[in-house]
Amino acid sequence: AGWAAEFLTKPHEEPFFLACGIVKPHTPWYVPQEYFDLFPPGSITVPDLAADESAGLPESVREKTHKTEAELIQRRKELISAYLASSRYADDCVGRILKGLTDGPNREHTIVVICGDNGYEFGEKHNWSKGSLREGSAHVPLIISGPGIAAQQTCAHPVSLLDLYPTLVELAGLPAKAGLDGVSLMPLLNNPAAAWDRPALTTAGFKNHALRNDRWRYIRYADGAEELYDHTTDPLERSNLATKPESAKIKADLQQWLPKHDEPRNPDSTGGKGED
Repeated sequence: AGWAAEFLTKPHEEPFFLACGIVKPHTPWYVPQEYFDLFPPGSITVPDLAADESAGLPESVREKTHKTEAELIQRRKELISAYLASSRYADDCVGRILKGLTDGPNREHTIVVICGDNGYEFGEKHNWSKGSLREGSAHVPLIISGPGIAAQQTCAHPVSLLDLYPTLVELAGLPAKAGLDGVSLMPLLNNPAAAWDRPALTTAGFKNHALRNDRWRYIRYADGAEELYDHTTDPLERSNLATKPESAKIKADLQQWLPKHDEPRNPDSTGGKGED
């Protein structure tokens, strides 16, 4: 963050692309004590876990109960406190970078994007990590600012990180590129209330996909198991509606947005296991 801030305080004759990856709030949640002091565990308000977090899930996708889950549940607010402390630390890193931009000569012609790559779950569906296709893990922040973009706007439509590249291409005035999986978000940057029927796609593992639109989250796994949640009535995703007969049309409408082709990971790539 310090290097990026210093870079932004200096003039640059050529257009530049600067990316700064901030590790937190990735584990381990080690940050200065002052950040932990902002979030005492006793002050944390969070919905309790359900009596049975596996209720309604297809058998094949049920998470195994963590071997130390009883202890984790006891310490859940401590864990969330540590996550929030690490997130606040990351916020301050972002603030340091933005101050460099404000103090330097580049502010008026620089596009700023702030985003995350995954969320985190604290026991929901027995998951104590990232990597699931549900809201807690897949929902990430996204802020876009720059010349010609009105400030203080909020858009409620779910979008995908796949949309960032085509959006930046358009904002930079470059020719559009064909064959991309994402689309430009300029219609929403111009009007956050504009109609948007394209659901956000998330993939975790070979042929495991989730689609999220304004109301529904639909998940389909490689073995055909499904989950469907109505976020207007079930924001915690506790009632799986996928097997309900009345859900057939909802699922069919969303399924048209699933990838038409799934490319298995190259087994020779680092960490790759092929079609696992």
